[in-house]
Amino acid sequence: MASGVEVEDQVKDLFNEMKVHKNNDDDQKRPRVVVFDIDDGKIRVKEILRQEDLKGDDEDVFKVLKTRCGEKCCCYVLYDCHYELKETGKREDLIFFSWTPSNAGIRQNMVYASSREALKKIFTGVKHFLELHETCELSADHLASEMGKDICSMEGHEQQRRH
Repeated sequence: MASGVEVEDQVKDLFNEMKVHKNNDDDQKRPRVVVFDIDDGKIRVKEILRQEDLKGDDEDVFKVLKTRCGEKCCCYVLYDCHYELKETGKREDLIFFSWTPSNAGIRQNMVYASSREALKKIFTGVKHFLELHETCELSADHLASEMGKDICSMEGHEQQRRH
């Protein structure tokens, strides 16, 4: 916690909710995308999008990510990614990324970069920690390549075969 920023308890509780799937859980009520920001020296939940929220115009999770990650504001995102591997079928992994666009101020970028470790310590079991800076990186193709797996489909987007 080099920046002195604290993580609110709600962030920890929400992470635990996303990490543990119970058989009797309603899939529509499960959090899929959670946006965090830093406000008043604390990392806080800014927005929770559940599966039921990703209907209609917001059905494409990558469009949602692009609208939530502003061109001039930093944030963190915890994303329950659904994808398919050719060999083993459907999978889900939590992806954590820090969004620090080049258009954001230097001070804001520095605070978010130095506070990221506080979340990484809490988000145990997350396999993919990414740093994203450009809108083009908020895509199925980019995330699939960053995950380093032979992904054939991500959130309904067919992936190009990589060699």
